[in-house]
Amino acid sequence: IRHTPPGGQVRIDAGYEGSAATVTVLDSCGGIPADELERVFEVAYRGDAARGRDGGGGAGLGLAIARGLIEAQRGEIAVQNQGAGCAFTVRMPLGHDGSDRLASPPGPGARPADGEDGLTRASLSRLGPGNPA
Repeated sequence: IRHTPPGGQVRIDAGYEGSAATVTVLDSCGGIPADELERVFEVAYRGDAARGRDGGGGAGLGLAIARGLIEAQRGEIAVQNQGAGCAFTVRMPLGHDGSDRLASPPGPGARPADGEDGLTRASLSRLGPGNPA
């Protein structure tokens, strides 16, 4: 959204692909140079367009953090140019039992199952030094 020009459009689509839920965010940002598409997920990477914008921009951490958290939950995130913009797609597996329904949300005061805390900490620690994980 940050890179969408004034008057541009952002669209969010949600659905299913096989045994995964998908969310795609499409915008009219003008696209990302092909040689930068996979690099946008690197820690502290900021493409030429982000560095040249007035007002500075971010530190290049958002997409790296998003990828780490999504992959920690066995999901995937990808980006591709599409038309006059780009599309970020998140795919998350549905249910641990292979069913096509989402698990029920935990009740009040619920704690992660054994191993989930460690999985998240391990994923966050891969994001770099200084992480409290």
